[in-house]
Amino acid sequence: MLFRGLSFPGSHPPISISASFGIAVLDPNSDDVESVLQKADESVYEAKSSGRNQCTTWRQSGNKPEGERRRVLKAGKVVFNNRHSTVDCTLRALGESSAEIALPDAFNVPDSFILWTLSDGMVWPCSVTGRTEQRVIVAFD
Repeated sequence: MLFRGLSFPGSHPPISISASFGIAVLDPNSDDVESVLQKADESVYEAKSSGRNQCTTWRQSGNKPEGERRRVLKAGKVVFNNRHSTVDCTLRALGESSAEIALPDAFNVPDSFILWTLSDGMVWPCSVTGRTEQRVIVAFD
């Protein structure tokens, strides 16, 4: 890439830069803007962890749950700490073995919890397989 060749003299040592980019394509049948941004975010982290200074295109990795998720919009609760703590959430996508959940602060949710949907009373034990600032991807245990 051209960025790596740039340097900024005047300091010792000279300052140099590199750039990593994440690329994701919108699937109009299953994606919204938020999910495309999440995919791009995942691919930029892949580019950085693979040595930086490169472009990486998003692809579903082996550590993500198998199966398609359909878009839904359901109110729910994330239940943890032996059922003493709850966080309101929105279920954004649901599949047979996985889900995507929107939360106010996904980093304060433990790696394992119970997901409860209010409208139908469904309860799923979950393990987090992916996380951004306001979303988690979970596999059902």
